[in-house]
Amino acid sequence: MRQTDYLPFIKRPIIQDAHIYHANSDTALLGNSLDFKKGLSVLDIGTNTGALLIYASKLRPKDLVGIDVNEEALKLALENLKLNGIAAKLLHSSLNDFKHEPFDVIVVNPPFLQSDARRQRFKEAMDQTMLPLDDLFRGFKRLIKDNGTIYMIYAAEYLEDIMIKAHEAKFKIMSIRPVYDVNKNEATRVILKLKKGHHTKTKVLKPYLIKKGEILADI
Repeated sequence: MRQTDYLPFIKRPIIQDAHIYHANSDTALLGNSLDFKKGLSVLDIGTNTGALLIYASKLRPKDLVGIDVNEEALKLALENLKLNGIAAKLLHSSLNDFKHEPFDVIVVNPPFLQSDARRQRFKEAMDQTMLPLDDLFRGFKRLIKDNGTIYMIYAAEYLEDIMIKAHEAKFKIMSIRPVYDVNKNEATRVILKLKKGHHTKTKVLKPYLIKKGEILADI
């Protein structure tokens, strides 16, 4: 079954399919956190239905590229991009196999949940074994320009692991924006902005708030 939804913050239409993992609050909050200047090249790792490419397009990039291991998701992403009048290159590839000149910007909402029988239906999109942090940071090193920027969202409980991987790969975490579910006592997600090399001190930004997966209007 298919349905047309509208992406939060930008109100762009997106077709979603019951058989393909839906864009959700994580997608929207990461998309709303993008703040790069126009005219840059952008890679979306694990593009799924193309939602993050749609958010990125609002910043007028020079090139948009999305990769994914799910061919059906890529077909739907192409449909969504055409629906929104966006030109992008979509490629069926894993991150490890993907070869390309470095990009100015990388955007990624990687799988970060532990394996669970309930998640097998959307294994590529949800299971952290599909794209471990080691593979992710190796991909960053290959595919980001020297002064490039990476935007990612991840489960908050793995923040220390990300900080270690970033240090090892010589990336600086420029900012951290926690995401809180108002019904829980601790952050569930972190949105991170990273750059190569050593830059300014890390900023901890005002948190986003959600309730039962819905974004609260007063953020």
